[in-house]
Amino acid sequence: MPSFNYETTTGFASVSIKPGRNAFRLPEEPMQPLTTRSLLQAINEQLEEGQVTQIDLWNPAFGRWDSYHVGFPFGDFPIVAGEEYWLTYEGPKVSEAARSWLPWVLVGAAILGLVIVDRKGR
Repeated sequence: MPSFNYETTTGFASVSIKPGRNAFRLPEEPMQPLTTRSLLQAINEQLEEGQVTQIDLWNPAFGRWDSYHVGFPFGDFPIVAGEEYWLTYEGPKVSEAARSWLPWVLVGAAILGLVIVDRKGR
């Protein structure tokens, strides 16, 4: 599972991410202040495949999500250790070969599931 590291006042901390939406918190205060823009840049520099495209924070005072999207000049806000954020990670792309086999794997799994259910019913 991919992860990103950042420097803290006591050493380094690591946060694991998976493709899709991820809830995360920085477990320790970063050595240098981070904003959504600087955090996404640091994460994407560390990832071997894919990229993080967005960070969201629920803003209860206004009843809305505050969001920063990579490449946009607005929406940059400070990252605070311990706060819960949501990031969107577009992970490694599925290869054409894997994509062509995927429907057959799903069909096989469905057939196998039916056979197992049928045997249990008898």
